[in-house]
Amino acid sequence: MSNLGSGAAAVGLLLAAAYMATTTNDAFAQDWQPEFVYGKLQPLPDGFPSGPITIVAAGERGSVPGLLAQRLQEYSKIVTPVPIEVEYHADFEKYGSWEALKYAAGAEGADEGYVNVIFESPDDIITLHTAPVMADLGIGLDDLSEVISIEDHRYAVIQCKDTGWDGTWEALVQQIKDNPGKVRYAGGEPGDRLDMVFAEYMHAQGLGSLYDKAAIAFENTGDVAARTQAVIACDADVTVTDMGQLITEQLGEQVAVLLVTGKRKLAKYKNSPTAADVGMADDPMSRTMQVVVPAGVDPLHVKWLNTLWWKTGRDSYFKAGRVLDQPVNLSNLLDADESAAWNDAANSKISELASELGLGQ
Repeated sequence: MSNLGSGAAAVGLLLAAAYMATTTNDAFAQDWQPEFVYGKLQPLPDGFPSGPITIVAAGERGSVPGLLAQRLQEYSKIVTPVPIEVEYHADFEKYGSWEALKYAAGAEGADEGYVNVIFESPDDIITLHTAPVMADLGIGLDDLSEVISIEDHRYAVIQCKDTGWDGTWEALVQQIKDNPGKVRYAGGEPGDRLDMVFAEYMHAQGLGSLYDKAAIAFENTGDVAARTQAVIACDADVTVTDMGQLITEQLGEQVAVLLVTGKRKLAKYKNSPTAADVGMADDPMSRTMQVVVPAGVDPLHVKWLNTLWWKTGRDSYFKAGRVLDQPVNLSNLLDADESAAWNDAANSKISELASELGLGQ
């Protein structure tokens, strides 16, 4: 009995020590103020960072995460005291950022914050709930720590110009209600990120499931370009597309833009309401680009990284370059806590939605 008691006491002391260390680290992170010398962010008292910081992007250099990583590397040079390196992983094609996070967690220095990962929310959260990420990789939202949110990318609900009803979101909602199963939706594979936008909006408006033929006539018409063309040709009534199709491909004038995701009005589509404008104030379906690290990194190191990427993200040249990379790119800097709250809220909604659609993992 005495040995058991001693063991239990030792475990208790270890747990208490671990708790005290975490509390102390959090306190240091709260009190720490960044120091700059000739514009360079100075390392922490513990020496971090003493060597290069690596950004891991799941995709090629020209992919969405790849371009962000590249620009962060380029425009952080005036702030960072250490080199910033980028690894592009086109081989992470199955689970994207989750594979990048798994890779980062096993890399040297990852537990200190030397390996950062580009994360797309809610896109990567959608993958978590529509594909066997946990089963295959053993990794999930609890295995990352948010550092910062950098920007938002918007999507748009578009409609054929010759549907027979008004080119407004309200008219579309009424049409789906009055004619269940008749409105034709151009979609992709089950769980597709853009389809999940429309599925969430149907759910929020009480219109039923996107994959229920009794609610809406869903058809898999291919990738986003094919879906957009289907609506232009009126082979489908409605779909969700990205700004690249509307602006870069100059297709915006050939469709009715009914709704834009998020809550910030776009000058380019000033006559198109946002999701917030039509009553979906907590819309999680704009893509928020984030930087994350593996869970367990010292909160003070996370705060230092947040300062580095915050300064970079505020740079006017960085923001101008990102608009060229990504049409209607909107700067939206959120700190670590705000980013975590965004992800938690999105995760809750996506989990419920995936279950409703029969896609839950």
